[in-house]
Amino acid sequence: TYIGDNAFKNCSKLESINLEYITNIGTGVFENCTSLKEVTFSENEVTIGARAFENTGLETITIPSKAVFYSKDAEWSGYQFSNCLNLKTVIFEDRADNSKPFYIDEDAFFECKSLETVILPQNASNIIIDNSAFLNCKNLKNFDFSNVTKIYDFAFKGCTKITKADFSDKLEVIGCHAFENTGLKKITIPSNTQFECYLSGEREHYDDTDAYADWFGQFKDCKNLKTVVFEKKK
Repeated sequence: TYIGDNAFKNCSKLESINLEYITNIGTGVFENCTSLKEVTFSENEVTIGARAFENTGLETITIPSKAVFYSKDAEWSGYQFSNCLNLKTVIFEDRADNSKPFYIDEDAFFECKSLETVILPQNASNIIIDNSAFLNCKNLKNFDFSNVTKIYDFAFKGCTKITKADFSDKLEVIGCHAFENTGLKKITIPSNTQFECYLSGEREHYDDTDAYADWFGQFKDCKNLKTVVFEKKK
């Protein structure tokens, strides 16, 4: 069953919704439902459209194992739970199919300023964090990077409570400004990790002589950062 775009947008008194029998949630369906605090998702496959829960009153959300973030229109990509100012905890259930990369869409939790904890699926070994996924989540402090393989541009910029990021050898990419103005104190960059930028719809590598070199800024303005270790190439 499909709920069409903007179906309940601006229903500011809506408090709870049961989506057990819904498999497709369109763009902006519950956007600006500022009293919405309780959502029950289907345990079957469900797609969550762009801006579906933007600016709602959610405090804790559990994303089911078969849920997929989906953006049918590039103009409205991402932002599934952005600007949920009361959201403190996000739990992603273990994936039903862990053979595919686990993907958090761009701007998915943008400006969730109360968000403290994100629990990723324990059985996901290839986690991709897209552009600005947690941008300005200034209270985010509990995040496990051990199975993250790609962190794209601005993903954690402004997350000032993140003081620790234990990257594994799986980490392939850190995008431009990904950790700008975070609370990191010490980092170790794995030997196979590349600094990258996402420009003009293409993911490409740039060296420091490129015209776009000033885009990088991966750890710019990390004023508590005392130690950086680059691991030796294997």
